[in-house]
Amino acid sequence: MTIIICDVDDTSSKILADMVENILAEKNISGYTIGKCMCQEGLEQYSDIALLFIDVFLGKENGMDIARKLRERKENTPIVFVTSSTEYAVESYEVDALGYLIKPIQLEKIHHIMDKFLKQSEEYVVRDTRGNEKIKVPLQNIEYFESKNTTITLHLVNGQQIRTYGKLGNIEKELQNKNFLRCHQSYLINIAHVRGMKEASFIMDSGETAYIRKRDYTTMKKLFNQYIVTK
Repeated sequence: MTIIICDVDDTSSKILADMVENILAEKNISGYTIGKCMCQEGLEQYSDIALLFIDVFLGKENGMDIARKLRERKENTPIVFVTSSTEYAVESYEVDALGYLIKPIQLEKIHHIMDKFLKQSEEYVVRDTRGNEKIKVPLQNIEYFESKNTTITLHLVNGQQIRTYGKLGNIEKELQNKNFLRCHQSYLINIAHVRGMKEASFIMDSGETAYIRKRDYTTMKKLFNQYIVTK
């Protein structure tokens, strides 16, 4: 998943990106990348936006108008306005903004925003195979779990992989009712990151394949179709 900073001021973008990266590192949270753009066209290049920081003043474009368009498309991406004026503070409530921050950016304010954002995102806590300290991974950043012998591999949406030890059945129980489906002895998939179905497998957003047990194919297809209709 990507945290986007949409701002025509490159210096401001860099400062904010550094703050966000440092906060994620301090909290030992994996699975996010930082992206930058300067306009709506650049923003539309991203399909996996987890959090959007946007200035109201983007040259000929207005960040508030861009936010309204996102909401009109029923996109519930958390939005934080980072701008130089209080002029649009009241309007930010109309798009259910997570925050409205005034430049120059204060680290304390970014900490508060990130705490609110991360609190909204449920996390899966894992210890990797090297026995390092526990790693917190937002569930929305996990594409699927893959089991091989006693090793579990977490495949994240940004391509990162985290390996740990355990049983897939135990993880399945932990994540009941959280959009994760046990489709195969070796796979537990996040249905939110399924691109489609082909023969006896799920095709994930990354293009990777997660196989489906033959006896469960009809049930998996029904659950996937229900998710598509209701999401």
